[in-house]
Amino acid sequence: MTRHTRAALILSILVAAFSANNAAASNSPRQIAFFHGKEIPLSRVAQHHCHNALGSTILCFDSQAERDASLRRTIDAQREMSPASDLSVNYVTFFADINFGGASFTTADPISDLGSIGWNDRISSFRSLNSGHPKWWKDINYSGPAWQWVAGSWVANVGSDANDQFSSVQNVP
Repeated sequence: MTRHTRAALILSILVAAFSANNAAASNSPRQIAFFHGKEIPLSRVAQHHCHNALGSTILCFDSQAERDASLRRTIDAQREMSPASDLSVNYVTFFADINFGGASFTTADPISDLGSIGWNDRISSFRSLNSGHPKWWKDINYSGPAWQWVAGSWVANVGSDANDQFSSVQNVP
């Protein structure tokens, strides 16, 4: 692990701890997003390549490769801190454009309102990872019409009926 990578990982863990302490103090989780180490408005999350593997802390990057490297480092650090835990988590990465293009976001957590992070009605393709089985709803709070593909699907184009229609997502069994 390079010095820069280690520093970024430590910063990520500290930010997560700080966010968790603030959320615990207020009894409501407050999402916070960072791009290049600076806080950004949640509405700008959909302009980057981001993940929320640190819970309510969203980390954003210039490229999918940078995001994926950060995600791997975060998962490795979590395994190191808690080796006995089961970290076989199902992730989904969704994209603004067809063919896995444009801005993207990786999550294992349910998101009841994609609009809260700027992603309402913007998704055109997705990849479910680690046998993830995401279910997408047209409306917030997992309501309205829903779409679901088989576990582990890589869907390059969700189709005209579903394109730019998703407002909430949840990985389901």
